[in-house]
Parts: sequence; structure tokens; C-alpha cells
Amino acid sequence: MARYVTALVVWGCFASGLAWPALASSNYIYPLPDWEVSTTHGEDIGGVLYHMGVDAGFGLPAGAPVYAVADGIVREAQERSQFGLVVLIEHAADTDQAHVSLYGHLDPTDLQVMHGQSVLAGDQIGVLGDPSNNGGWTTHLHFGIHRSPYTGVWVYYGHVYDPATAADWYNPEKYIPKHFVSDTWQPTIQ
Repeated sequence: MARYVTALVVWGCFASGLAWPALASSNYIYPLPDWEVSTTHGEDIGGVLYHMGVDAGFGLPAGAPVYAVADGIVREAQERSQFGLVVLIEHAADTDQAHVSLYGHLDPTDLQVMHGQSVLAGDQIGVLGDPSNNGGWTTHLHFGIHRSPYTGVWVYYGHVYDPATAADWYNPEKYIPKHFVSDTWQPTIQ
């Protein structure tokens, strides 16, 4: 059963004086204005494939905004064949090691962030793509939180053969609520 949460965006969340190469943030938000998960983290998706991260936003139209879930540094913003535009943002939370949020199936013709750019939770980083530009998929967001700092090596696969790989990722459906920001306002869709 899919869960539905209205996404909320943080107002002015920022931390300074960091030891990490990424902005620190212990306050997270949902990346979409409407959050309905249809494919869960670690789900067996047939055969010998397992899903890393979640798929959400199937009810949203192409062009719907996608937001940074926390303060961080954009480590990658480029098109990848199966993902359309992919944005990777590295975060350093107060109690966790640096980790990377992945946003896949975005519209590559609407690039809103660049490599090395600092973003705050709630900054719009892109829009949902359609099947003609998002890797051929129905309009949705593939979202994950990888447990390790960004290294430049592509380890952000949406489907894997070894279910143990799920341990390399945080489950977004558990991680975001645990770190959810309390002082929020609801975004408007433009």
C-alpha cells in the first residue's frame, strides 16, 4: 500500500563551520510536492533484481518541481541513459557520515543546478521528466540516499542483483521521517 505525505519545504535551514566537504544538515524534507511511494527500497522487482531507493510521484505531471531534501553540495548533474537527468547531492548530517541523495528521471532540458553548487533544503533542483527525456520511464522520481560520501565512482544503481546491496543505502521512507524538519511551510507548484 502506498503512503501519501504532503511534502514540506524548510524555511532558511543552513549550518556553518563544517568539517565535512558538504553542508551539514540534520533537517530533511520530501523531494516532491506530493509523496506517494509505489516501489519501495529493497523491493524484489522480479527475477533477480532488487530496487535501491524508492519510486514516487507517479501521479504528478512532467514538469513538477523536485526539491533538495537537505543542505548539501551538488556532486553530479548530468544525463544518464537509464535515468534521464540525474542529480547527486552530498550531505553531512550531524550524527551520520557524509552521504549522497540521488534524484533520477528528471528532465535534462531543465537543468537547474550545476556541479559544485551549494543547495539548501527546499531549493528546486529540477523537474520531473517524461518518457521522451527521462530514460524512457513513466513520469516519476527515482530517489535514494546512499550511505557513503561521494567518490566520483558510479555506485548509484536503481536495480541490483544482490539484495545485500540495500545495506549500502538508507531507506528513504525511514530516514526522512527520522530527520524531518519541524519548522516548515508548504510549497506551491509553479
